[in-house]
Amino acid sequence: MEKYDVLVVGSGSGMIVAANAVASGLRTALVESGPLGGTCLNRGCVPSKMLIYPADVALQIREAGRLGVEATISSIDFKKIMDRMHELVTEDVDHQAESVEANSNITWFKDVAEFISDYTLKVGDNVLKADKIFI
Repeated sequence: MEKYDVLVVGSGSGMIVAANAVASGLRTALVESGPLGGTCLNRGCVPSKMLIYPADVALQIREAGRLGVEATISSIDFKKIMDRMHELVTEDVDHQAESVEANSNITWFKDVAEFISDYTLKVGDNVLKADKIFI
């Protein structure tokens, strides 16, 4: 059994808890089976906003005539829009992973957690225990 001060399950908003714990000098375990950043960074908030913004720009151009500005859209490069979004997400995920892996006060378990008793998780072949668990 491995003892930690704090166990954090999920790296979306859980990264805030993990970062604060590490900054306070607490030995922290982070459990995340997917890419760091959770749903918001990888599949939700960030990618959607990066796709919605070009659509909003195209709509503004289309509606500009109502304001006396005549403009047209000659083409939309959807691949470029998608590539930009994927590049930014990948860069953010990679930056988070580098930070986590470089810090000796945090251990990243790249697996799924299962509660087996109070304040105790089974993560793959590991059993983790702490006084605090944040999900």
